[in-house]
Amino acid sequence: CARLLDANPTLQSLAFDTCPLLGEKFVGAFANSSSILELSLQEIALSPDALRQLSNAGDALRSIKNLTLKATAGLTDDLLTNILRAVGDSLETLDVSYNHDLSDVCLSGIRQYNTRLRSLSMNAVKELTSAGLGDFFFFSP
Repeated sequence: CARLLDANPTLQSLAFDTCPLLGEKFVGAFANSSSILELSLQEIALSPDALRQLSNAGDALRSIKNLTLKATAGLTDDLLTNILRAVGDSLETLDVSYNHDLSDVCLSGIRQYNTRLRSLSMNAVKELTSAGLGDFFFFSP
């Protein structure tokens, strides 16, 4: 992946679906890129260490406008919040569907760090509650 990113400095979108060999090496290569506007990782099993490394990707995450972490094994509320904090206000679209370890807790991070969000998909996130969603949509600081 590092060679792919190095050979294509104008690459703006990366999408991987069900790639069991992606891991810390991919995250390390991605962390050195700065032109990616869209990152889609679907059904990828990343270790907690790889997800922490992704949340520390700094400049590489700050340009992300569309982020998909769909069915990403190991993604927890805390790890997602750390990733979203690193992405910040550039994020417009977020899909964290089918992540069964997420709960209402991640909603506060989404609301706090991604104020320009235009689209949010959380299909089959089983730990979401109507109270948590109510707080998300009707919260006033």
